[in-house]
Amino acid sequence: MTKDASGVALKVRLALKDASAASQSVGPPGSPVEMSCGGRTFADIGRRMLDSLMLRQQRISSTDSVLASVSGARRPTYRELVKAAFQPRLWNATQQVSLGGAPYTQMEANFPLFFGLAIQMYESTLISDRAPLDAYLQGDHTAMNDQQVQGMNLFLGKGKCISCHGGAELTNAGSRLLFQPRERIERMVMADGLTTLYDNGFYNTGVRPASEDLAVGGSDAWGNPLSFTREYNTVLKGGSIPDPLDVDVCTFEARLSPAIPCDPTLKPNVGFRDSVDGAFKTPTLRNIALTGPYFHNGSRATLQQVMEFYNRGGDRRGEDASNTSGFDHPAVNQHNASNLDPDMTRLNLTPDEVDALVKFMEVGLTDPRVAWERAPFDHPSLILPQGEKGDENAVVQKAAGPNVTTRQALDANILLQPVGAEGRTALQGPLQPFNNDL
Repeated sequence: MTKDASGVALKVRLALKDASAASQSVGPPGSPVEMSCGGRTFADIGRRMLDSLMLRQQRISSTDSVLASVSGARRPTYRELVKAAFQPRLWNATQQVSLGGAPYTQMEANFPLFFGLAIQMYESTLISDRAPLDAYLQGDHTAMNDQQVQGMNLFLGKGKCISCHGGAELTNAGSRLLFQPRERIERMVMADGLTTLYDNGFYNTGVRPASEDLAVGGSDAWGNPLSFTREYNTVLKGGSIPDPLDVDVCTFEARLSPAIPCDPTLKPNVGFRDSVDGAFKTPTLRNIALTGPYFHNGSRATLQQVMEFYNRGGDRRGEDASNTSGFDHPAVNQHNASNLDPDMTRLNLTPDEVDALVKFMEVGLTDPRVAWERAPFDHPSLILPQGEKGDENAVVQKAAGPNVTTRQALDANILLQPVGAEGRTALQGPLQPFNNDL
């Protein structure tokens, strides 16, 4: 940032609290696997975008809840938007800065900051809190029918869904842990009868063997564990970790000691058993009817299939003490026969009860503003490439031109139409579940 009138930008360390959405958003644009070419920096992306008109190739509804003012007028450039939204000290340096030995303007160098924060601030406006369940819990008992109410009661009881999908966000990995950070780590008795520690809100439900994907049991690019639980073990060994971590053992479901009152000075043994390999973050169930396919590998197309999975106790491959959801991980001294969550048992739901649970999730948890894309869930148009035009034998070749000098296949595009604040028309109807297109 710039600190005086010299026009020189100084490199400073910036720490943004609770900005994971901003961090997540800057990953795909520069990734050669997702959206970019190899070796391209985010500053390169900024250089290309800053003088482009915003959403240049996209149409905006005249009633768009955010962008209506520019729907029919000259659109500003991203450079103009940055200047309007961010403090001058973040972009007004007159001298260039060096990134990886290459010169960039300060605005180009800070483009990932602008990009990430803009997306995070927009996403923070998309609060889905008007589902029939919300109205029912606020006293409107006509908001859900008898079958959906039965499904809600099963969700809270016999179906055991609430064990992982708790709170207003319907996930134990929700923002509650931001306000109760000492509960990020939990301790409980697992399906094999042994006690273990794990990251609160992250569970191994035995969808696939953990060896296929360690999930939160993996490490980042610098070798640090992704799991708070394994970071805790590192601290107990006297090591250092990148995240601040304060653990309250008195909040553990399975206490370290049966003594009452609890002794908060107690610590687990160094090298304690954990259950983080193959454990995935519990997703919110809000608008779940519209977010298929389901599970971390997309293996279920419908909520009916999801409930059939849980009703049979998952897809374990042996008895509780020898199922293959566990993983022999000698690098971290974890030789667990099972990481299976203890609630993964047969539910013995009847077909009618399964149907009630499905209807509760499909209808009771869907915010109609989301289904009908009403404000704040309206949006400009978007072109979505869906493979190439052609068949299994050949593809249509893109026409040659100044920017097309090599043989390229012609994209098959889907146009997502612009929707204004009033949402989709009656003719369009609401958004449909994923499996409707199968």
